[in-house]
Amino acid sequence: MYDSLRRELSFKVHFLEWPRYRNEVSYREIAKRIIAENKISEKDVIGGSSLGGMIALEAATILNAKAVVLIGSALYRTEINGSSPN
Repeated sequence: MYDSLRRELSFKVHFLEWPRYRNEVSYREIAKRIIAENKISEKDVIGGSSLGGMIALEAATILNAKAVVLIGSALYRTEINGSSPN
């Protein structure tokens, strides 16, 4: 999905495999696990697409990361087609 993007960037990019489910019940729990397993720090630029982008936002909040790149991700439930505002 990102091969063409990787060729265009002038910095090193690490693409992560989506983690297997381990009974996490929140984006925050998933983000914490991804941070720990991949040694992500506040100096990293964090990114993602779709649900991965929502997790990237949570990880950036936890770390106070310097930047986040979102590709096709919603920030709010109301932005998702067919969802109700509640």
